[in-house]
Amino acid sequence: QRRLAELATPWLDGTAAPRIGFVGQIASWKGPHLIVELAELIGRRQDASFHLIGEVLFPEAERRYGDWLRQRVGSSSARDRITWHSAAPSPEDAMNMIDILVHTSTAPEPFGRVLVEAMASHRPIVAFRRGSTTSVLSDQTALFASTDRVEDVAMSVEQLLTDRTAAREMVARAA
Repeated sequence: QRRLAELATPWLDGTAAPRIGFVGQIASWKGPHLIVELAELIGRRQDASFHLIGEVLFPEAERRYGDWLRQRVGSSSARDRITWHSAAPSPEDAMNMIDILVHTSTAPEPFGRVLVEAMASHRPIVAFRRGSTTSVLSDQTALFASTDRVEDVAMSVEQLLTDRTAAREMVARAA
């Protein structure tokens, strides 16, 4: 956890444009396609890049989704702002690639380890209220999208982007 806490926070420090990302296995129920939709919605309004960090871990179940997602990224109007990275070798490596975590699971997770890693590394979090997010996060430590619609995720992300002071306060409480 100490290594996570020691990571630089360039966007929070005001020295870099925000890197908004998804970290986790590439699976339909994890909702990484919402990052693509988010990039399309706010990519032109915000100076931000978007990152998918992960791989299809269960090819029998998710190969089609992974192939579809690659095509979706490649045909996106925001493709020049989206980067798909292989799974990172460590939580520190993953968190070092993003400034804001968007946790897009469309089904409840029993425990979202990436949430704790983001909290420890001072990364603001936008999530849906379901599963472990409600036991790990609070309104004081994350922003919750009001619905499962990408438009509501975009509103939460833009709220963070427009108030860096509030984002700093939120990550301090989360850490």
